[in-house]
Amino acid sequence: MTKPRRQDLHYEITEPPKALRPYVRRFMSGAIGKGESYAAAARPTGYPYFGWIGNGSMFARANDSEWQLGPDALHISGQIFKEEVRIGGEGPLLHVLVEFTPTGLYELLSVEGEEAAGQPIEATKLVEKSKRIEKLEAKLTGSETADEVIRRMIKWLIKRAEDPRVVPDWLLESIDLIEKAEGRTKVSKVAEKTGQSARNLSRAFSKYVGLSPQAFAKIVQMNHVAQALLLGNGNGSLTELAQEAGFYDQSHFIRAMKAFFETSPTEFLESEDRLLIQFLARSRLADDTRDGAP
Repeated sequence: MTKPRRQDLHYEITEPPKALRPYVRRFMSGAIGKGESYAAAARPTGYPYFGWIGNGSMFARANDSEWQLGPDALHISGQIFKEEVRIGGEGPLLHVLVEFTPTGLYELLSVEGEEAAGQPIEATKLVEKSKRIEKLEAKLTGSETADEVIRRMIKWLIKRAEDPRVVPDWLLESIDLIEKAEGRTKVSKVAEKTGQSARNLSRAFSKYVGLSPQAFAKIVQMNHVAQALLLGNGNGSLTELAQEAGFYDQSHFIRAMKAFFETSPTEFLESEDRLLIQFLARSRLADDTRDGAP
């Protein structure tokens, strides 16, 4: 039997319509052909995902567990932080992802962040009124292009957005404060600014986002570092970049990089892992989805 040829899974980006921008950051679609395969490490982005696997199938490994996903199935990938996650698949494969805002999974699919955290899982096993998911799967089955899948997913999600689940305004404000500070803020200050106790803030983050506020802030901070490194936004030396990112000095910065990405800044820059660029560096490009910015 011929071994599948290793191939990067390159994702194209589609912006959501205005009606979905409070809940959806972007749509991502990628494909590999027959006889091709891919495998890569998945890194924390701070966002949950809702995906469609057409034609082929994918695998996901987190710590000591493994899941097989697809074909012709919707899946939910919750927040990850310290889990060691690898994903991959064999072609022909079509993969379409909805990248939600931190609370969008709960608001549109009624799935609490802590339910989905640390695992990819079939959507029918998590979503209330799973017959809605089954109907969407039936509509998506047989779709020949990513554009066709995205168009049908948008129509379905807009229907969900007509009656979204409600999250506390102060939680959305807390998320916004952390995002705008690029993760360089103390959770105690965020709680104080939103008039909440640290305990209430932690409970809300765990329930709706699937992460502690400290973990979310760390992910935001390190992903901004990834963006600066990969897109060449770090002007000057690593020392200057470390200071701009909120680290005391270069040695603290390097230790943080190794702890989060399991690699040094230099090795990170030399990485040919396309998923790092597509999911990390491009995930933090400035936008304010709740204000409907283009």
